[in-house]
Amino acid sequence: MYYWAKLYSDQLNQGEDYGVLNNTVVVNVLGYNQFSHGKIHSVYQIRDKESGEKLGDFLEIHFLETRKIEESQQEINEDLKGWLLFLSDPENQRLMRLGKEKEEMGKAINLLEELSRSREERAIAEERGKALRDELSFRKAALEKGLREGREEGIKQEKLNTAKKLLQKGMTLSEVAEITGLSPAEIEGIR
Repeated sequence: MYYWAKLYSDQLNQGEDYGVLNNTVVVNVLGYNQFSHGKIHSVYQIRDKESGEKLGDFLEIHFLETRKIEESQQEINEDLKGWLLFLSDPENQRLMRLGKEKEEMGKAINLLEELSRSREERAIAEERGKALRDELSFRKAALEKGLREGREEGIKQEKLNTAKKLLQKGMTLSEVAEITGLSPAEIEGIR
């Protein structure tokens, strides 16, 4: 009740009307049995003791008792059951199968495993990730450099081939240099 009251009252700033308050729903996931009934999911609201009439929709408190998952006869959504298993027993084999079927569950399992590692294991994993990213970056840079150098070499070779043909047609060295952009020394080297 304390946390619900805090959530509810913290919505209001000084001088604001009560009408701006939103309905507040509190969900308590318990790793122990709070209630004697066999239900996993219980919902409580404020009601009149005699008539059962609800005071309003502004308060709803849910209790999810994870220890009752296996024994309860209450029908609950399979996704909810999966998340309750995750919260109560992340090592559960049924949960591991569910993690393979449901992408969100798989992501949560992986994140929990990552967070559960020791500081040293996390540092090693981060260094490995950094090394993989660095290697990928170096490879990409080398490929780009190789492509750039290959293009430049191809352009240069094409200019030399053009210069050779122009010289064979009888053009002067200065004319060939002007047309191809090659230096006179480069052109002399192909004669």
